[in-house]
Amino acid sequence: RRAITVEHTETPPPEEPLALWRGEGLLLVADDEEMVLDVARIVLEERGFTVRCAVNGQEIVDLVREHTSDVKAVLLDLTMPIMGGKEALKHIRAIQPDMRVVLTSGYTEQDVVLHLSEDLPTAFIQKPFTPEEMVRTLQKVLAPA
Repeated sequence: RRAITVEHTETPPPEEPLALWRGEGLLLVADDEEMVLDVARIVLEERGFTVRCAVNGQEIVDLVREHTSDVKAVLLDLTMPIMGGKEALKHIRAIQPDMRVVLTSGYTEQDVVLHLSEDLPTAFIQKPFTPEEMVRTLQKVLAPA
């Protein structure tokens, strides 16, 4: 066997493997599809988070207002009844400008960004997405800056 010499350079630490990644704190999930809410709650609670769900934009804005200082991130569907994700995002940014918001939509990211004005999400996931894609996106969004 040959020894491999590794030069030490200033590189960031490797991403924590997805299978091992865990978090803590409150995550809010807004979607009008019950199956999406159920899967998100199960997957994220298994990862150590407390999860509160909403079925429309008004409910998620109320949850953000009620728990502002505790919320780590919001998973927000673009198309929901009563108040859609675009309007909800605007209200969330008014309450907490630096809130981490992951927008989800069946539309492409380019289409969504065209329809958003000044209020852009922290990240975007196109539907349908896998639990792994959701967790990986949250892992990146919640990583220390």
